[in-house]
Order: sequence, then structure tokens, then C-alpha cells
Amino acid sequence: MQSGVRRQVLLVDDNDTDALIVEHFLQASTGPHGIRYEVTRASSIETGLSALAELNPDVLLLDLHFPGSGADDTFAQFAPFADQVPIVLMTASDEDDLSYRLVEKGGQDFLRKDHVNRWSLVHAIEFACNRHKIQVQLNNLLRAASGSGRDFQTLTEATTTPLIVVDPDFALLYANAAGCGLLHVDLAGAVGDQLDLYLDPRSGAALMLIDKRQYVVDAVSIGWDGADAILLTVQQPVPEVEVTPGSVISN
Repeated sequence: MQSGVRRQVLLVDDNDTDALIVEHFLQASTGPHGIRYEVTRASSIETGLSALAELNPDVLLLDLHFPGSGADDTFAQFAPFADQVPIVLMTASDEDDLSYRLVEKGGQDFLRKDHVNRWSLVHAIEFACNRHKIQVQLNNLLRAASGSGRDFQTLTEATTTPLIVVDPDFALLYANAAGCGLLHVDLAGAVGDQLDLYLDPRSGAALMLIDKRQYVVDAVSIGWDGADAILLTVQQPVPEVEVTPGSVISN
């Protein structure tokens, strides 16, 4: 993204105080490459849905609790737009389990309202936007490859995002150039090698252990030359993530 670009942020929150805090933080913040943030606020689910259709924002910050609508019901009304716009959930401090579950259903990230600051807002927004962009690109690549391993390799070799394909036992089938660089391997000699995949005991997120560092990975089931496989999209490393031997992913 070029310097000076503005992200359009739609904030859907009925709490005036919380909304003012978020607006103040974002208007005073600068993201990577000089990105600035323009915030439009909707104070109800109905006005939020209307604004989402009219504004086509870059990201949606969604409070989960409204009068007469619980968290699941609120998210269900915005979930159909998850393919079009990244959704960051705004939650209470005791709702981590709910937040992880809704992220699995299409949310990109979540923020605890009592921990919101300028850094956490910018980090969540940029992570959600970048992750959403990668997911859209991957979906297009998977449709173009149509289950062919050779076609997928051709289409993804120049992609700068680390992409790794493993079989159901987590043995390496393919990694693009960025993935091989991250793993420090030559693909021809590494096919069949077992990768270290774990579960974060706190969040349930999939993690890959590389050089004693933990990386969050998005896992998607795909077809690979007539067999089942798993596409791993490697995200940024996560500091201070607890990984224990008993948390290895099982089939």
C-alpha cells in the first residue's frame, strides 16, 4: 500500500463512550507506510448493515452486543459480508472462547475493549486487512488450479506469502519459494519431511514451529492430484506463545 493512503473504517457500536475512544485512537494513529484512518460510526445493527453496503469500507470493527441481540446473532447478520470485508470483533475481557469461535466462522481478529489502545487497534486492523487479502488471493489460486498440484505450483511459485502444502500426516508435499525460504529447505530434498505443527493451548490456533519460533498458520483442506492435502498459509511469528509437547496436532 502506498504512503498517504487512507483506510475506511466502519465502526458498529452502540456505546457512545467506547466509540469515541476508538475514533480518537484511530484519528491520532498512523499505520504502516503512513496509512491514516477515516472512521464512520454506526450505532445500531440496522444502520451498520446499511453503511456496510453503502460505504464499502476497508475494515469493519464490530461490537458484538446490542439491545435484543446477543453476540452470535449479531455476528450472524454481518457474517455474509466476511468474504468482502475483514471483520474485527470488539469483545469483553471474559469472552475469549466466544471470540475464537467467531473467528473460526469468518471473523479475522478480535480486540478486548478493556485492552484497546492505539497500537492494538492499528495492529488488529492491519493484520485483518492483510490476512483477508491473502485469503482472497488464495481462493482465486485454488479455483484456478482446480485440484492440480502442478497447476498450483505454477500459480504460486512467485507469491511472496509463504505457502506450504502437507499431506494429512503433515508430511511436506510442496512449498513455494517463500515457504522454502522460511523452512530453510530445498524442496526436492525435503518432500516427505514431517513438519512440527502444534495447537496453542490458550487459543486453539494452529502453530508451526520453525527455528524455535512459533508461527500462526491458516489451514485449508484442498485436493492435491486426487488426494487430500492441507494448505498452510504462514502468518507472522507470535512472541511468547506457549507450546507444549502434549499439544501436537493429531489427525
